Amino acid sequence: MRDEVAPTWIAHLSDLHLDALPEVRERTVQVVDFLRQLTVPPDAVLVTGDITEPRDDISMFDELVWLDSEIRFGPPVLYCPGNSDDREAFRSFLDARGDPYTDIDGQVHQARVVGELQYLLLDSRVPGSFVGRLDRGAIDWARCELDASACTAVVAMHHPPVPLGHPVVDDLRMQDAEELEGLIAEHDSVIATLCGHTHAATSASFAGRPLLIAPGVHSAGQLPPTFSATNRALIDENAAPALALHRVDGRRIVTYFHTLG
Repeated sequence: MRDEVAPTWIAHLSDLHLDALPEVRERTVQVVDFLRQLTVPPDAVLVTGDITEPRDDISMFDELVWLDSEIRFGPPVLYCPGNSDDREAFRSFLDARGDPYTDIDGQVHQARVVGELQYLLLDSRVPGSFVGRLDRGAIDWARCELDASACTAVVAMHHPPVPLGHPVVDDLRMQDAEELEGLIAEHDSVIATLCGHTHAATSASFAGRPLLIAPGVHSAGQLPPTFSATNRALIDENAAPALALHRVDGRRIVTYFHTLG
């Protein structure tokens, strides 16, 4: 009889949009305080992009450093960038942390193993655009990483790779995702894809596996059934911060979406 392996818990945060404003930082502090109080602490904290919000009078690097100091309460913290994150600031941040990455045409991709789980952290940014895209080089790199590992894996990135039925958000998703879909379908080790970008807790499927989209720490995204010509605001900044908690047990992943009161 093989030894039982304890489930892995992933705290999944996304879309913090830190801009040095106290009220924005406070939302992140609330989420981190919640994680500190869990009776079963997460084995890893995953942040899937739009960590910062560009402003001329602040340093994006400083905001990343502030977050990292705030969130370091024990478990490893893994970061992948979103469309609002400055490329040079994010690269300098990884350098300062000593996190290894692979630079492919300006995008920085990371492969990390925490416990029994491999994380492929993909950089889906397109400079100057809200949409996402992965170059062929990123797919080839990811294939090599998956082929070389015997671990169960999750793919993490900012942009959802499938339409979600939203008249605006769907135009801002990852473009040309067919090769990524094929890659995941080829590798049984990949059990799920984890994303952000929409600020709305969402579950779907991609390559026959779960696609799990974290809600926003900064604000809540509007759901497709509530969007109309007279109600076109994409986010609600008055909504409470929220996050996802993923429980990985072998090949099974269970997700709890939680909104802070």
